[in-house]
Amino acid sequence: MVREKLMIRSALVAAGLLLGVTVGIAQTDPIAARQQEMKNNGQASRIGAGMVRGQEPFDLAKAQQVFNTYIHTADNLGKLFPESSKTGKTAASPKIWDDRAGFDAALAKFGAEARKGLAETKDLESFKIAFAAVGRTCGACHEGFRVKQN
Repeated sequence: MVREKLMIRSALVAAGLLLGVTVGIAQTDPIAARQQEMKNNGQASRIGAGMVRGQEPFDLAKAQQVFNTYIHTADNLGKLFPESSKTGKTAASPKIWDDRAGFDAALAKFGAEARKGLAETKDLESFKIAFAAVGRTCGACHEGFRVKQN
C-alpha cells in the first residue's frame, strides 16, 4: 500500500515536471513545445491503454492523471501554433492556420471529452467508455489537422 502510494506520487510529480518543461520550451520553440505535449499525451495514452487492455491493474489516480494530461493539452496546445511556426520539423497541417476556428473547436471537443471522462470515471468500466470517447476526438483531430507521416 505504501509502495503504491509512493509510485502514484512519483508519477504525479513526473507529470508535473513534464508540464513545467513544456511551458519552458513553449516560450522559445513552439514546435518543440507542441511535440512535447503530444509526447505527454502519448505517455498518458499508453498508461490508459494498459489499464483498458488488462495489462496493468486499474488505478483511479492514474486514470485521473491520464485525463488531466489531456485537459492540459486541450487548454494549451492552441497557443503553440503561432504564424511563425508553420514551417520547420513539424507534422502540423497548414489546415490549422487555414481553418483556425475548426482547429480550436476540435481542441475544445477534446477537452470537453477529457473533462467528462475525469468527472465520470469511477471504475474500470466507466474508464473504458470515457477513454474510448476521448480517443475518438483525439484521432479526429489528427485526421484533420496533421500531415500524414509514412
